[in-house]
Parts: sequence; structure tokens; C-alpha cells
Amino acid sequence: MEMASSEKGSENVPLITQRSTSGQFNLTGSLTRQNSLSNRNSMRTSALQSAIQVSQRSKILLIFQTIYLSIKIIACLYIIFSNTQNTDKPLESFIWIMVSVDLIYILKTLHGIFSSENNEPTSLKLTLDRLERLALAGYLVGHIFGNVWFYTCPACSEQAPDLTDATLVLIILGYIYVSLPCLTCCCICMCLPVIIGVMIYLQPRQHPASEAAINKLQTIQFFDFEEENKECTICFCAYKENEEILKLKCDENHTFHPECLKKWLRINNACPICRSAID
Repeated sequence: MEMASSEKGSENVPLITQRSTSGQFNLTGSLTRQNSLSNRNSMRTSALQSAIQVSQRSKILLIFQTIYLSIKIIACLYIIFSNTQNTDKPLESFIWIMVSVDLIYILKTLHGIFSSENNEPTSLKLTLDRLERLALAGYLVGHIFGNVWFYTCPACSEQAPDLTDATLVLIILGYIYVSLPCLTCCCICMCLPVIIGVMIYLQPRQHPASEAAINKLQTIQFFDFEEENKECTICFCAYKENEEILKLKCDENHTFHPECLKKWLRINNACPICRSAID
């Protein structure tokens, strides 16, 4: 009986060891997935912030926005002054609200085009920022009233068809403006490599890393059982066994495909995940 108990006890030892080892593997795998998801989220946030900075500072986008708003304002004013019919609902007031909001945004855009690139706040910039917040609040309130007035005035299309059509166009544009941030986030999550190329074109003045610093980056071989981060957080493609990857000094888990990281560093001198300077 003692021998059987001893044999039974000896058989339990490797079983416990196996369970413990399996649990350790599961814990390691869970931590690996958490690190991968954390790197993805950090990368997407970083790309979103860079895209917002590009949209706020790019001269090309600011000029395009100025032209678009100018055409929109001129068209609205032409419709308002050419209209001679009254409507049951104040659709003309709604269009005036939208024109006033666009005028404030044109002033803010022109300031962005002609101002210097330093980030020091000036009295004019602070005033425009306050007006922009006021314009946003007025736009949201005016858009709500515009929807109510438009959908509760079936006779307006007969009384003033041009005014009614302009109101409908402005309402549709409002829906697009509201959904645009969500569409931008989806595009950044799904089309990050394309966005990197666009950022290179739109913001060439951003501080890139030097070629010497890029050439000094540490190159390692990927081994699946050693590395916690198993995918490039720029293109989100998994590494292959024995593939050469680049590792940054800021964190041993910040690894990337060489071609992906070099494209990024030619935009700015920062880690795509933690934003630490490379050199």
C-alpha cells in the first residue's frame, strides 16, 4: 500500500508541474495579448493626434477649407438676398446662423494660414478660440432648430423652393460634420500605412529623424518564444520566425518592421507608441 501510495504520489508531481507550467504559459500569453492591444491603442491614439495636428497646421488643407467656406457663404447669401417669399418657418434665420458660424471659422482658418508656426498664445488667437467655441455651440443649437423648422414646414418647398433646398443642404452637411470624427477614427484604424504616407506629403516641416539615427537602430531577429510583442504596431502584421525587426531603446517591446518604422521616422523623430525622441 505504501509503495502504491508512493507511486501515486510520484505520479502527481509531474501532473502538478505540468498544470503550473500550463498556467504560466496561459498567463504569459494573456500578458502578450494585453501588451499587443496596448501598443495598438497607443499607436492609433498617436496617429490620431498626428492627423489632427496635420489638419490644423497644413497650409494646403487650410487654404482648401477657406475656399470651401467662402463658396458656401457666397451661395447662402445669394439665396437669402434673392428670396422674396416668406415661409411659415424661419428658414432664413437658420441660414443666417450657419453663415455666421462659417464666418468665424474663416477668420480662424485665415489666422492659421498667415500666423507663424510657434505655439505661443496671442490675444488674437485666444479671442478666436473663444469665438470658435461660441460658434460650435451656436452651430449645434441652430442645427437642432433648423431640423425642427425644416421637417415641420411641408409648405416651405412651395413658398420658397430655393430657400428650402439650401436649408436641406445645410442640414445634410451638418450630419456629415457630426459623423466625420467617427469616420476619421475608422480610417485611421484601418488605413494607418496610407495615412503615414499622406502625413509625409502634407507636413514636410515636421521634425524627422536623421538618416544617421535611423541607420543606428538596433536590428534583432524575431523568435516567437522570446518576444512578447509578436506584431508590428504600425501595419499590425504578425512577425515571421527569424525575421529581422527593429527595436527602439525606449522600450524593449517597441518593435517594428524596418520598412514601417523608417517611413514613420522620416515623418517625425519620435517612437510611434510612446512618443519618446529617437535621437
